[in-house]
Amino acid sequence: MAKVEEVSGQESCPLTPSLLRLLEVAVTLGTTNNKELAEHRKCSEETIKSGFRRINALLGTHSRSEAVLRTISHGWIGKERSRKP
Repeated sequence: MAKVEEVSGQESCPLTPSLLRLLEVAVTLGTTNNKELAEHRKCSEETIKSGFRRINALLGTHSRSEAVLRTISHGWIGKERSRKP
């Protein structure tokens, strides 16, 4: 599991902007389906699979849903992100 640094009592996000965008697209579309995400992002399904493997490795999560929930709960994606300092 990747080390997550603490910044002002809040965890900093270990994900790259590209990986965060992948999760944001999944939330926006309401799916984690490889084909749908690949079509939307104009990339291969293998790129989507690889992205989610990397996300899970960095976050220490075991599923796409868990990764989405973790990033939303930390305010790294979603409506709450714009409210975080």
